[in-house]
Amino acid sequence: MNRPIKTDETMATQRGTNDANEYLLVTGCYRSGTTVVEKVLNMHPAVTVASQPFPVLYFMVKEQFNKTLGIERRYPLDHLFLEDAYTPEQFEAFLDSHCLDEASLGVFVRRMHEYSEGLWTPAILGLLSGLMPGTFYDVYEQLLARVARLFPKAERRYLGSKEVLVEEFAAPLMRKEVRTIFVVRDPRAMIASLNFRERDNLTGNLRPVLYSLRAWRKSVALAQSAMVGSSAYLVRYEDVVRNALHALEGLVHFLGVAPYAANAFAEGLIDQDGRPWKGNSSFSDQKGISGASLDAYASRLPKTVQAFVEAVCEPEMELMGYDLTCSAAERSNALETYTDPFSSIHERFPADYSSDLARRRQEKDRLRLLQDGVEDIESQRRWFIAPEAYSALAAARS
Repeated sequence: MNRPIKTDETMATQRGTNDANEYLLVTGCYRSGTTVVEKVLNMHPAVTVASQPFPVLYFMVKEQFNKTLGIERRYPLDHLFLEDAYTPEQFEAFLDSHCLDEASLGVFVRRMHEYSEGLWTPAILGLLSGLMPGTFYDVYEQLLARVARLFPKAERRYLGSKEVLVEEFAAPLMRKEVRTIFVVRDPRAMIASLNFRERDNLTGNLRPVLYSLRAWRKSVALAQSAMVGSSAYLVRYEDVVRNALHALEGLVHFLGVAPYAANAFAEGLIDQDGRPWKGNSSFSDQKGISGASLDAYASRLPKTVQAFVEAVCEPEMELMGYDLTCSAAERSNALETYTDPFSSIHERFPADYSSDLARRRQEKDRLRLLQDGVEDIESQRRWFIAPEAYSALAAARS
């Protein structure tokens, strides 16, 4: 396959796109192991995966889309639960047609320079001049061409990036022949890392637990939807660190590349600049592919938080093979009484986001609908993000 995104040949020549490369996206919820998978993939001689090299592109384009609908969201890359302002088809049509003009690109470059959290490939800031107007896909391709310049590889077949929370872009990108790897982690471990961290993991102020759990559910749902095709692959973080050999076999098989060398990880994980990577754990440094923090949530999460996580994510946890530890009574009680155990919360959210009666009622309604069954496709999408996800959840419970 040549360059997957079809654009004007003259523009492609000016961009310096590497026609030999297929494109790859690694995504998932925050604190879910996407960085570990990215580092592992990047250590393969046929793969380059940059770490969040242009996060601003995704939320800026989503902001522009939201603006056309007259809506404003706390985060443009929202959790999509009960989303009724637009359909995935409308979003994809926008990506196909909307042009990022010179003014928009100027704003993009400025915001990239101002972005303080989540830009893990800062060297790209020196390569942002000369971007040409075009659709999201055109600009995406130009930015990947710059990633290729930053990290040259003689044997490269795949060129891509890791970005969290951009699962909504995966289906449109896959239709442009961009392969996508979804990374999922036990939501209890994700919340422990995000909200009960012992050191700064650069994820900003604490978000409400319920908001993050809905974001996690979106990740699972859109992964399930994407898995209907052959351009997506789902990997659990736990499998990568518990049985790396088997997980790596699955990754190389999906990509159609040679197996890793037997001693590929003898010196641990190496970052894109060739330096030893100590991990980005919220608790301690790690060497190599480590499962040291796998079960940390058991001692770090208060029992009430564990019960709430399991209550809100029970269907998806069962689907993904995560065992529940709280009783049905504890989960039911959590939906009635839960309050985030934090003294402060991110200023963009109301302090009672997780404990709000209306939101807790939505969660109970969602579980009831799954139990009773939902036939209407739009209702499946509204309550379960994607009809394919609803079908998978329903099948897992039958």
